[in-house]
Amino acid sequence: MKCFMDWVFFSSYTSIISEVLIENGIPSRTIVTPFPYFISEVPLVFGGFLETILDKQVILTADNSTLTNTTAIFSAFAKSGTTFASEGEFIAKFLQSSQNTLGLKLGSTTGVTPKSMLFVPTVPTKNTVKTPEGVYLETSLEPFQQGSSISHMDRTTYTGTSDFLMRFALEPGFTTNDLIAKGGNFTGGVIGPLLLQVMGSMGYTTVENPNPKTPTNTGTSPTSTGKSNPTSAGSSYKLMTNNYMFIASILSITYIVSAIF
Repeated sequence: MKCFMDWVFFSSYTSIISEVLIENGIPSRTIVTPFPYFISEVPLVFGGFLETILDKQVILTADNSTLTNTTAIFSAFAKSGTTFASEGEFIAKFLQSSQNTLGLKLGSTTGVTPKSMLFVPTVPTKNTVKTPEGVYLETSLEPFQQGSSISHMDRTTYTGTSDFLMRFALEPGFTTNDLIAKGGNFTGGVIGPLLLQVMGSMGYTTVENPNPKTPTNTGTSPTSTGKSNPTSAGSSYKLMTNNYMFIASILSITYIVSAIF
């Protein structure tokens, strides 16, 4: 069996704003926000901040609030339809907002505190392996690591378990067969019981959930009430820089699922 590496969940929460600042020679602390969504680029028309199907099922363990509510707070930065003269103006006004304070908190506290984010599956497991109420996402890396933080399962919690696959790094020198054995030889192979629940909750067909409820909108912009407004299929949400297109990371694990089940 080949050793699969760098599988990620697709969360909209990134440090793109601070990265753009740094790339332009402007010092910045880590600012973590959801994807900013623009209805159009010329002129630059703001449409809110996006969440993914993963984000919709995450809670913050400090107060049991939902990440959807957090995204709604970010979206309240400006009314949908607000026009900005440039990306620079958008960032400048964002840095003066209360949402920037929230982004700094996510970058310095919540996003780098172990077990601060919990994915809560919406489907039960039929497997004989008893599973907990949720899956801890990776929030122990400091500073916040784009592509690793939030986009993986907590490495400490799931090392040596049947859910080893979705950690941000695997142990060098071990094959997947070795890791499966270390995790207890789960019958699903590299797909552990918690990952099965996550995938079923996100609309993937698995042996645990052969008839999943498929999400109709995986990219939405929550309103101030916490409800989600779907974005149109033709809308662009290119993020301020062409070199940040994370679409290729959308749960590449699909290949493994189709190969195993």
